[in-house]
Amino acid sequence: LIAKCFHAAYKVIGCMKGELVLLQTATLDLLQRIFESQEAKAHFAEGGALAGRGLSQWEITTDAAVSDDGTCEVADGQLRVIDLTPEEMSEFAKGIRNVVKERGKSAEFEQFVNWLDRNPREVMLDGANIALFGQNFAEGGWSFEQIQKVMNLVKEHEPGREQLVVLHVRRTNSPEAKRPGSQGAALLEQLRKDK
Repeated sequence: LIAKCFHAAYKVIGCMKGELVLLQTATLDLLQRIFESQEAKAHFAEGGALAGRGLSQWEITTDAAVSDDGTCEVADGQLRVIDLTPEEMSEFAKGIRNVVKERGKSAEFEQFVNWLDRNPREVMLDGANIALFGQNFAEGGWSFEQIQKVMNLVKEHEPGREQLVVLHVRRTNSPEAKRPGSQGAALLEQLRKDK
């Protein structure tokens, strides 16, 4: 099956390369089998449909890391900012409203929306995803430092764009956030001043 479908699989892989950053082990195993197939080698060989693109452009690894400045040595590139189109933003907003309605939090959400109308922000940062990114190791955990680094990068690359960091109230009341002189306390103080 792999040998017969390589060209079609290659198109899908091209889309995956541009869109996905993390694949399941089973998917990685399948990709490895695809690129090791005779059909793949024939496509990349001289005279093949993908000649000149070389298998050397593709690497399957479970050990890729992204640096603080957004670069990845394995992919030899930098992560890009994704801006939503107005249509995508509208659909996204509808989805959020539906989730809020389902959870019975409409009043709090409307209060937030009203605040946001009075205090517009161009960049929204999901504090939980940023703080927990790459923290799945023994000493890992919530990282206010990572939030600060992302905020600094946004400020550096998008000067003048107002940022909004979204955090669960539990995180703003955590011991790390309350301890004087801690990174969490400093970050939250900065966010309060910026509001």
